[in-house]
Amino acid sequence: MPGGIWTAWPVTLQDSKSIKMLLSRRKRGCYQSKRQSSPAISPVLDPANGGARGGAGSGGVAGAGESSALSSFFTADVSSRWHFADPEALHERAKRYMKPGSMPGLIFKEITMIRDLITKSRSYRRFYQEVAIELETLRELVDLARLSPSAGNLQPLKYILACDPQKNALIFPHLAWAGYLKDWPGPDEGERPSAYIIILGDLEVSKSLDCDHGIAAQSILLGATEKGLGGCIVGSVQKQGLRKALDIPSRYEILLVLALGKPKERVVIETVGSTGDIKYWRNSEDIHHVPKRPLDDIIVD
Repeated sequence: MPGGIWTAWPVTLQDSKSIKMLLSRRKRGCYQSKRQSSPAISPVLDPANGGARGGAGSGGVAGAGESSALSSFFTADVSSRWHFADPEALHERAKRYMKPGSMPGLIFKEITMIRDLITKSRSYRRFYQEVAIELETLRELVDLARLSPSAGNLQPLKYILACDPQKNALIFPHLAWAGYLKDWPGPDEGERPSAYIIILGDLEVSKSLDCDHGIAAQSILLGATEKGLGGCIVGSVQKQGLRKALDIPSRYEILLVLALGKPKERVVIETVGSTGDIKYWRNSEDIHHVPKRPLDDIIVD
């Protein structure tokens, strides 16, 4: 894309899954441009303001007024993820309509979502347990993991989903929580996760599981954050006990358990102090503090 005006030009529908679109677009390797210093700008189709979503095979987006000038440059695939038929032509034409309100069917919206999502995606360990998470929501989150990179594209990960109280009760006793909080055994009843995703490695697909499960876990938690949920990646798992409780076959290696729910605690990021202590801690108001090293301290050269 010419001109170096945007870091990216993602086109998103208001009801689309932005993280899924980012992952899908990353795998296609598209829409990169030269500029690095400002947030990207995204035209968002606004059905309430004259825009209309083109379905599969419709050939594009039809919007009121000037928005129709861009319609020939959009195409849609069968899963309604939008991409460009001619990104360079779209770029040139879109520059004419940069002022807000100049296009009745399109809204130009600043996208700062990825940094916001990463900042908001903390390790939450207390939840509103009564807030249920549907099985379909868990499937949507695993689909984000499915779209994520995999070493050698072997895709050896499999998943167990749990969102009913009986199955959740089988999982919870086999997890350890917050190793730095020595006097806290974990969330009490009523503050426990509403759902779990157990990440497994299928040893019949690959004996070497590399870093796939870490990538998948991050994608899932970012997707959960986007949905207003939160979670915790639990690596301290009593694996044999969990295997027996859920009757998990030996071909599957238990890698991680993701605890999910509606967060019931506040987590804040702070800079590591002069002592260099990186241990997270809670104050008298039960606010969870997470020290992070300064950026300059982690860039070697």
